Amino acid sequence: MPGFTVGGIEIGGGTPKIAVSVFARTQEELLLRAQAMRGEPFELLEWRADIFACPEPEAVCGALRELRRVLPGKLLIFTLRTAGEGGECRLPFPAYARLNAAAASSGLAEFADVELGFGEEALRPLLSDIHAAGARAIVSSHEFARTPPKEELIRRFLAMQALGADIAKIAVMPQTPADVLTLLQASEEMRGGLAGRPFIAISMGALGALSRVACALFGSAVTFGAAGEASAPGQIPVRVLAAMLRELAP
Repeated sequence: MPGFTVGGIEIGGGTPKIAVSVFARTQEELLLRAQAMRGEPFELLEWRADIFACPEPEAVCGALRELRRVLPGKLLIFTLRTAGEGGECRLPFPAYARLNAAAASSGLAEFADVELGFGEEALRPLLSDIHAAGARAIVSSHEFARTPPKEELIRRFLAMQALGADIAKIAVMPQTPADVLTLLQASEEMRGGLAGRPFIAISMGALGALSRVACALFGSAVTFGAAGEASAPGQIPVRVLAAMLRELAP
């Protein structure tokens, strides 16, 4: 599976990289939470900016600058998760796109996470802006009530690739152990030759926690752990997750 290196960190090769999320209403609280993560074993920091009370480009770039200062050496993901996919962002798409483009052009965030649900017509210009700024795009899709069939999961991954995603990400909620297997089967088919770039496949909740570790075997390039408050159900404490991934490393 083709991968790439950003900031000296290989995405899509070797042991899956660990991401953790940080979120807060104010910059002061955000930085306190980030400071508490110092020394934790992870490579990527996702800022869930949809929680931020001041979604303006200047404030967003200022917060990114401080996160970079507090946690140097971590790759930064800028995420405005919409209400329909488990977040709090209710901005109209033009404002959503403007903030993502501002984060990318700041030179402070290596990645911007944008949602497949906005559709190809809206996303293509936004991905073009992200790439023109020198950042990379994660295109994501979340299902908090179900796990779609394997064929639908693969279709979404391929649609993300066709859009120009640098990383394709799908997170789903299992209702049965068979749902977890569905997610892993889709991952295995992607790993087996369909993936033209790195992907992330997550089964959420306690039932899906296995997928956050099994990614080491099924091709997912990044897994999400918890350093402090979890941002999604089923996240494993980051130190435990890192130890488990080390045990599974070939």
